[in-house]
Amino acid sequence: GQNPVIVTPQGAPSNLRVNGVSATFVSLVWEAPSQGILPASYDIVYIDVASGVRSVQAGIPHTYGFRAQQSYTLAHLTNGRRYSFSVQTRSATGGIGGSTTTLVATTPIDPPSNLQVSDVKPTSVSLSWTPPPASAGQQVPSGYLIRIANVASSTTNDTALIPFAQTAYVATSLQSGSAYVFCLVAVASTGDIIEANGPCKESTPIGQPRTLRILSVTPSSVGLEWEAVSMGQAADSYVVVALDANTLSEKLRTSVPAGGSVVQSVVSGLNASDIYSIKVYASSAGFTEPVGSHSVRVSPVGTARAAHLCRYAQTELTLQWEAPPPSVGITNPPSYRLGYRPAGCADFGWQPCDGQQYSADIDHRGAASAVQSASIFGLAENMPLEVRVHSKNAITGEYDPVGSVAVSGTPRGDRSDFALAAGGAGFVMVAPVTDLERRDMFRVAAVTVEAWVRFEAPGSAGTWGVAGDA
Repeated sequence: GQNPVIVTPQGAPSNLRVNGVSATFVSLVWEAPSQGILPASYDIVYIDVASGVRSVQAGIPHTYGFRAQQSYTLAHLTNGRRYSFSVQTRSATGGIGGSTTTLVATTPIDPPSNLQVSDVKPTSVSLSWTPPPASAGQQVPSGYLIRIANVASSTTNDTALIPFAQTAYVATSLQSGSAYVFCLVAVASTGDIIEANGPCKESTPIGQPRTLRILSVTPSSVGLEWEAVSMGQAADSYVVVALDANTLSEKLRTSVPAGGSVVQSVVSGLNASDIYSIKVYASSAGFTEPVGSHSVRVSPVGTARAAHLCRYAQTELTLQWEAPPPSVGITNPPSYRLGYRPAGCADFGWQPCDGQQYSADIDHRGAASAVQSASIFGLAENMPLEVRVHSKNAITGEYDPVGSVAVSGTPRGDRSDFALAAGGAGFVMVAPVTDLERRDMFRVAAVTVEAWVRFEAPGSAGTWGVAGDA
């Protein structure tokens, strides 16, 4: 009789799927058979759906073992045509084995890319992306969809079709504090869904901290203050990030616990030779929103001390001050400038506001500890002012944005009112200036002083009253 021949059929590949699409390319991935004889190679069969033309890409080598992922990129496809794909195995002798049981179809077009979260609010997330290039003779998507997945509930919803010309979208009516994943896809004219290049984005609707301002500056630290998230999900902490202002590389990151409607923090370990761009981001349940507050720019530097008024007239005033205290390795400021603005700007902290002006650079004179002075001319009579002295960083050329303790006043003809910020360490000196060159400019015939005293008791908001005139 005949000798029996034992044949082991080849297994079939599985889990065929599209891994990427471009104008004339389609990348496919699939899994090798799970049993039987491993194939020597694979054939990809692809059919132009509209015309029925069948093509085969043969001889794709098998790699690794059973269930190993295989991949291949088909090139030179016709842009905008819809194709269906299947994969079959081939033995070392050339015999055709099993084939994928399901077809996949797609349309070669360039997809969008670079999906970004551009803004986050308590119940919304703003997204933007880069559209595919509109090359001559090539089809572009009919539009886009954004797939919005709620992580906690595992539900996913698609937006309505977004027109191709639109490159931004605001997802609204989201649940504050819940994590969402946003995926951008393009819709081809054939109806096929093409995933965007690049990853999906995860975000949680949460407000941002507001009104970030600098309270103090030293040669190695910056004191910050900001308003807490006030709408929607409350932040449980904040992340302070300091970037190099020129390269935008991260220099420092620190976490600050939430607490109260206004949060303060001191960022230490800064270098006086660097310029920093600092932002604050809100965090909730481990998620840090990507937008953050506005940024503030600062270079650590010593602060001028003991700023005081020496002379005033209808439209001018003279200040004196002491240089910043000496600090190891820090050069004394080479110059200063006087910042002056309407007193109402105090609501902005040191942040720029309408009416903010600065004097020209004022060179440091004399020894490091020498008292400095300068005058401002051309002020508006009867306009309440706030005046500060700003030191210049000798290395970076940046000025201290906060400045000295503010001197506030209203220059006018027969009388000038000047005061210091509450809690300030400065003073107003109504006496001849110490600089001999300025002494003749200041002659006091009579001075009226009003002393205002604040009375406070436990639980009282405090009141002000005139203590007396001299």
